[in-house]
Amino acid sequence: MKELIFINLIIIFISCNSSNPIDKEATFRQTKAANDISLQGHIEKNAAKIYAIYSDNAILLPPGGVAPIQGKQAIQEYYNNSLKSPGSTLDITTENIHYEVIDENHAQEVGRYNIIYKADTAQVITEIKGYMLINWEKVNGEWKIKIDMWH
Repeated sequence: MKELIFINLIIIFISCNSSNPIDKEATFRQTKAANDISLQGHIEKNAAKIYAIYSDNAILLPPGGVAPIQGKQAIQEYYNNSLKSPGSTLDITTENIHYEVIDENHAQEVGRYNIIYKADTAQVITEIKGYMLINWEKVNGEWKIKIDMWH
């Protein structure tokens, strides 16, 4: 009987201490793929592609003193309104400064962005450079943005 208890304790100990390691490279590839869809949505002026990668309870923190935008519905309205301007050319590039996988359901990235914008009605090209912070969460097996801030 003592042997059976001992074996059960060993099995419990092994079960509790043998968690699956987090595949950080896979997490990075998955969040990058989601972010690339959003960037493409900005270039195409397709708001649905942009807000599709946000979680239902996401928070958007845009620059310029704009109040936080909370929830997917409010984020959808924000992007629908911001993309109404007439034709333009847009190019966006990003570069990570720091990327961290916190656990199997959370990651964060800090990076730089560069936007080159030209309205069809203007001859001036505007370049905007800044920094971003994105907190990711896995929701039903998909990586979604929980908090998005850029300045």
